[in-house]
Amino acid sequence: MRSRYCGHLSWRDPDGDGGPFYDVEIRTYGVLVTRTRRRYVTVDDVEPSFRELDEALADVDPSTMGLLVDLRAIVGRNDPEFETELAPYRRRLLSRFARAGLVVRTTIGRLQLERYLAADGISAKVFDDPDAAMRWLDGD
Repeated sequence: MRSRYCGHLSWRDPDGDGGPFYDVEIRTYGVLVTRTRRRYVTVDDVEPSFRELDEALADVDPSTMGLLVDLRAIVGRNDPEFETELAPYRRRLLSRFARAGLVVRTTIGRLQLERYLAADGISAKVFDDPDAAMRWLDGD
């Protein structure tokens, strides 16, 4: 396993967090991408965070691996400007892996994510049980 943190220090970060947006762990059968608590202060934070995520995944062959994105640490954001900015990055990330799954904390989060996936035409599994999600990623 190999871990790598993805995030840039942003002067727009009023909470002083400055930490990564994502933690990436490359496992035997897939990649675990964990969204940290750091929030997107502006939509301008989205592109750099995904660029760094792409850099962390550069050595991975997505056609042979699964992807699990753990979103439980964040508070959802669904304002139209943010969703418009995030959508193409979400589609590109999830559609390039052989299989994709996402872990959410709440039923509302699951329903919102399933709606986005359907609108994007992406087949991905949505979990609210992190243990089941990890078994899925590890091929059990």
